[in-house]
Amino acid sequence: MRKHKSQTVLLKIVAALACLLFFPGANAGFQADQSRLYKPAPSVELCYVLRNSEFYDGKQITIKATYRKTPNSSQLYCMACADWGDVWMREVLPKPGEGSQGIRELNDLLNARKSGITVNGVFTGVFRGPSTYGFLGAYTYQIEVREVRDVEVLFRTGTEPRYLSPDMKKKVCK
Repeated sequence: MRKHKSQTVLLKIVAALACLLFFPGANAGFQADQSRLYKPAPSVELCYVLRNSEFYDGKQITIKATYRKTPNSSQLYCMACADWGDVWMREVLPKPGEGSQGIRELNDLLNARKSGITVNGVFTGVFRGPSTYGFLGAYTYQIEVREVRDVEVLFRTGTEPRYLSPDMKKKVCK
């Protein structure tokens, strides 16, 4: 009789341990911090983000857009919403040997064409706005870019969207 009770207690202990090890909810206190794991940024249209800027403020996003840079100005835009407020692209610049390969490649292009350049690309970063950003607070929005990919050089100038020819407008972000 004594043997039977000790076997029952032992079985209960083994069952409890099995629950802790095999059921995810039971050992939640022992799981790694899931918030630190990489979560891809949602891909959204720039115009949609600008239209809903309060919702996207402080959130990481991925957008397809056109970026233009001159010695005096820069702008991230799509033609459909280019006049809704200028978007400043603040690059999170990597230290040598670190960071995004795409940002390094874009920086190389910008440094090679100091007189101006316009590119299409996919930009991932934290969106901010509306507020005042950039040089002298001239921008309504900002994206703290952490990743750049699929960069395509369009023009060797940084022409403002309103001055683009009809042929040039066909190549930039709609």
